[in-house]
Amino acid sequence: MLLNLEPDFMESSGANGMTFLRAPLDKNADQWGEQQSADRLIALGMALGWVDFPFPRPAWIALPGSVPYVGVRDKKINEDLEKQDEVR
Repeated sequence: MLLNLEPDFMESSGANGMTFLRAPLDKNADQWGEQQSADRLIALGMALGWVDFPFPRPAWIALPGSVPYVGVRDKKINEDLEKQDEVR
């Protein structure tokens, strides 16, 4: 699901992440859920080391809606999934 977020969330895009406000939308701008669902997805991604906040908390006040930007470490996700496939 993380890999289906908008491209600007992806580390490989060269962007510094994307606002959390856009997290309930997929790469086709279709809404897949609400903010609460996106929050859970991001928390799970952080626990796995696949998601981070590229800007420190004190900077969030200057970001749209004063909410954090979210960065998805898509290269790490793909590496981890490849390793998992090798184990199978």
